[in-house]
Amino acid sequence: NEVDATFVALYGTEQSGEEVVLGLDLGSSFGWCITTNGLVTMSGWYDTTRRGEGGGMHLLRFKKSLCEIIDEFSPTAVFYETVPFQKGRGREIILRQTGILELELTSRELPYGAVHVSTLKKFATGNGRASKEQMRNALFARDDFWMPPNGVPS
Repeated sequence: NEVDATFVALYGTEQSGEEVVLGLDLGSSFGWCITTNGLVTMSGWYDTTRRGEGGGMHLLRFKKSLCEIIDEFSPTAVFYETVPFQKGRGREIILRQTGILELELTSRELPYGAVHVSTLKKFATGNGRASKEQMRNALFARDDFWMPPNGVPS
């Protein structure tokens, strides 16, 4: 399957047993998805920002949320979306989150990789320049799509 191929390409070894992959879409509100043996089993999002708050509080909340997801689902690998040409405050947040993410995953000895946004779009829709609406439609069309009733993880 594709997860096996990704593992072999990145790490030169196949995984044995159940494959639980965590996918992340980083940002001030970050989305996440768990797939088990290639099927989506859980997804949600967190908003790590609070109005009027400065400093690194949103980064502390990001790390806490990330650790909760990892502790609950015990992924065998983590993949996150990378957007290399984004500018402004959004890029700064994503770069900081990426640093925290890579430190946490390295300390847990979890394999991880970055996937370019156009690669994700092409996989989901066949078009590397798909719009957010096209991506949403592709997600909802999946037989294995699942989202909590309120769209927020418990």
